[in-house]
Amino acid sequence: MRRLEMTEWIISYQFVNKPVRTTGEDVFASVTTNDPYRRAVIEYVRSSLDVATDEEVESSSVHELVHLLVFPVTQRVRDLIGAESWLGSELFQALETACENVTFRLLTLHRKGFPRPFFDPLDSRGRLA
Repeated sequence: MRRLEMTEWIISYQFVNKPVRTTGEDVFASVTTNDPYRRAVIEYVRSSLDVATDEEVESSSVHELVHLLVFPVTQRVRDLIGAESWLGSELFQALETACENVTFRLLTLHRKGFPRPFFDPLDSRGRLA
């Protein structure tokens, strides 16, 4: 099994004037992947950025990055049930909820001052913990 890290993706950002739609709803940001080349684009809606707080921008950005972490699972499910059945399905909604929960937990840890990485195998003297 291949190790999945964010550094494996080349991520770019675009700021668009039109609303971004995924399931018929306008969203603040959306990520589009090009898997064979491990490239991703996060699109932000300019009008939403103009009125968003820093926390909303941070949360939305982390949420879209979490989608990249779960991309292998998402892709496999889409392959099994078909792309047309994917959007709007209960599995899609479950994925969104899971990404939102992971985003919340990551930001909570970060705001509490947990260092990066979240787990350090060395103690304060540089020995394996």
